[in-house]
Amino acid sequence: MALWNNELDKTFIVAEIGQNHQGSLRTAKQMIKAAKECGADCVKFQRSNLTEKFTASALARPYTGPNSWGSTYGEHKEWLEFSIDQYRELQAFATANGILFTASAMDGASYRELEEQLCVPFIKIGSGDADNVPLLRYAANRSTPLIISTGMQNWNHIGTIYSLFRHRKDVALLHCVSSYPTTAENTYYRLFGP
Repeated sequence: MALWNNELDKTFIVAEIGQNHQGSLRTAKQMIKAAKECGADCVKFQRSNLTEKFTASALARPYTGPNSWGSTYGEHKEWLEFSIDQYRELQAFATANGILFTASAMDGASYRELEEQLCVPFIKIGSGDADNVPLLRYAANRSTPLIISTGMQNWNHIGTIYSLFRHRKDVALLHCVSSYPTTAENTYYRLFGP
């Protein structure tokens, strides 16, 4: 895939849609079109298998804030999740609009779906799951190219991530500061040299 080609003459831009579609296929498609119109190369969603990622008690917890899509956290998250068939529809829509489609895998079941059923060009493991060692170990032995964000991780854990993936040539570790917006003094750009 061109993403891993060191001879690319431009930055590969991924438009993060995540769950900003708020459970609406129509909104998701509008966001895909907007990403393409803005020059993005790829759109990225988030995929979760709720019963694998969360405990039953976490899913049953009351969730009644102003931005809730259900009375429990599980109902809220379920509202925001697309089915695999809906993801296929979005992937076909993205392809028809000339933009790549992928997603972050939030758990092992989601990783398998993205790889085996959607055959995405790469998978991302976000900062919030970069300490999920079973997921990392599973991903380390798969063949789909991978991006891993390192926000909220200490140097020891980043070393663990590196050691799990050092045998692969198609894995990118992203420097990430999980603070939005991030102030210039908190970007730690000095890590990359003078």
